[in-house]
Amino acid sequence: MSISANDQTAVAELARKYHLSEGAVAHLLDAIRRGNGTAAQFNHPELGGMGQWMASGMLMIGDWNNHALKATVAQLCADLVPLAARAAATSGGGFPAFPSFGADRPWWPVELGAASASGAQNSVRYAYFAAARRLALEIAGRVTVYDTLDHQISDVAQQQGAASTLSFRSQLGVVTPGQLPRVAEYDL
Repeated sequence: MSISANDQTAVAELARKYHLSEGAVAHLLDAIRRGNGTAAQFNHPELGGMGQWMASGMLMIGDWNNHALKATVAQLCADLVPLAARAAATSGGGFPAFPSFGADRPWWPVELGAASASGAQNSVRYAYFAAARRLALEIAGRVTVYDTLDHQISDVAQQQGAASTLSFRSQLGVVTPGQLPRVAEYDL
């Protein structure tokens, strides 16, 4: 990731403010930039290990019981979004197209285009396409695409236990994939 001198100064200031290394702050800044300013998936020991953040307020870190660190990461993300937007604007006008995290090409159907948000929970990958009103899930190499109907998904959660399931929050409440119509299914 390329950081301008002004951005490097801001990264250093935020590192001091949050008692983190500049590397940790720069790592999160890069993740937010790759997430189009609305989401980030990261993996850094100072940030609680593997984690993900969404501008809607959802944040998960690997060190799930460390509430103080979670609050620090949440506030740091809020502080980094304007910096990420400024960096994107000065490098060519806006954020880059939203990539699927950690992949050279998306695992979802290409006709859905760029995901509004994407991420992973344990062994499940998900991608949400607001404009197309679609949700794609990949579990063990099997991709299922759902019609989100009138749901505008803003958050994701996974319930642990014997039946580990994903649920999504929308303006209409919580919805699970089983409540949505399947529109496609295929193996990767």
